[in-house]
Amino acid sequence: MDDNNHFLYFFMAMGASIRGFRGSMRHVVAVDGSFLKGKYLGTLFVVVCHDGQNQIYHLAFGVGDSENDASWTWFLTKLRSAMGEVTNLVFVSNRHESIGKAVQTVFPEAYHGACMYHVAGNMRNKFGDDEMMFKLYSTAVKAYLVSEFNIVMIDIWAIKDGKVGKHLQEIGYHGWAHAHFNGKRYNMMTTNIAKSMNANLKDAQKFPITTLADHLRGILQEWFNERRNTTSSWNSTLTKWAEEKVHKNQNRDLRMSVSSINHYALQVHEADLYHMVDLNAKSCMCKMFDLDQFPCVHATVACRIRNTSVYIMCSKFYTANAIVLAYVEPIWPIGNKSEWSVPEEVQNRVVLPPIRQVVSGRHKINRIPSQGEERIVKKQSLWWDMLQSPNLQESN
Repeated sequence: MDDNNHFLYFFMAMGASIRGFRGSMRHVVAVDGSFLKGKYLGTLFVVVCHDGQNQIYHLAFGVGDSENDASWTWFLTKLRSAMGEVTNLVFVSNRHESIGKAVQTVFPEAYHGACMYHVAGNMRNKFGDDEMMFKLYSTAVKAYLVSEFNIVMIDIWAIKDGKVGKHLQEIGYHGWAHAHFNGKRYNMMTTNIAKSMNANLKDAQKFPITTLADHLRGILQEWFNERRNTTSSWNSTLTKWAEEKVHKNQNRDLRMSVSSINHYALQVHEADLYHMVDLNAKSCMCKMFDLDQFPCVHATVACRIRNTSVYIMCSKFYTANAIVLAYVEPIWPIGNKSEWSVPEEVQNRVVLPPIRQVVSGRHKINRIPSQGEERIVKKQSLWWDMLQSPNLQESN
């Protein structure tokens, strides 16, 4: 509340979700904000990540007056309090200036990356629909090696008299390019899962905040129960999603030749390229093994040659056991209000409605871009199709 007891901010996180994230998830989270549509309006904040099955895993949500420096900083401060210290934490968001400031202030040790689709949308608005531009940008985003990235950027700098290259350089390669990112983003290159969570709450955004909170709690109760029941019958080492990735790599590795360096190090020949794999260090020259913590096709063929299980080369975050632990705790309903045990200090607390500036005209239902962010026009068929790739698509 503010100094006059008017509602200001709200934060909620389920202990079961937080504990599941800390022990069983890749430490990459997507954050996003969207309009509330109730009487007092405001903004809904969500924080989500991917579980080992690449499904949406909800961490926390909150409500604030708008997307500004104060509200995002307050929300992320509460998130840090709930999560505790998380090593190698990565945030992925749009290029909202207030999010960047809040992450830097509250999580100075964390890494922060930009959503590739937001960057592409800005490019479209600045430079129009250019098929080659989006193909090259998509290739640059996906590149794991700096050398591969640099080759693509030469072609990008040749587009529109260098304006596209300059635009991407000014954003900062470290923010949107996989090859230059300092942390581990795994396959989280967009904020799609956060937007999908907002879409699930589209109708609920009209509810009063207390009703909205319990509605979301009910969604998590259902998700946890369904996924707990589903994963309890699995007898595989990895999640179904990760198993499919392993099988795809195994089908590809039959076309590659291998020469040994020592017991752990091997050189894998693919087309006209050579890749050195070190099974002991869980590393490959292509960098996919290193950054995704999942054996690439070159590591897969090395495992076959050395008669080593490819499963032990996978991060624990991809295992079936990890996803079982992620949903092991139930989400409980709040019960009948008559049975609540409410401290007297809470009962006596007066919370007045939030102060809202009355604006003439119809309420806006679309998010307003901030400084550093361009409005993305809904006509997106060309640039969106250009960016779709099996390596970057996210399953929700």
